[in-house]
Amino acid sequence: MIDHLVTMKFNHFDDQVRMLTATALANLAPLDIDYFNKEIVPKLIPKCMDADTFTSHGALICLGSIITRLKQMDRLEIPSDMMTRIGDICPTIIERKFGASAKGNDILRQGLNFFINQCCISK
Repeated sequence: MIDHLVTMKFNHFDDQVRMLTATALANLAPLDIDYFNKEIVPKLIPKCMDADTFTSHGALICLGSIITRLKQMDRLEIPSDMMTRIGDICPTIIERKFGASAKGNDILRQGLNFFINQCCISK
């Protein structure tokens, strides 16, 4: 079920399906904490910077939800190199997608805001 959500549903064209996927993954995280820390989180990081808007948005909200859930349980076990990659997500997306202008994709902007909010909650 976890793999199906991560491969098939997180990048669905409907934003409500992407949000439900993020919620479902966050709720499933306590069932297999090691799998989420070692497989799912590393898999989602590069997808956050994907050229496809739906993929990038879905990965951002899923990653933010999972990180928050694992941190709430005090079970977030991410190596420092991966934490650096997570920290580089927002600047990379802003540079690639928005460039020098403030105009850009509203869907992606919402995903970035959600991701930043979840990271702040997780501190």
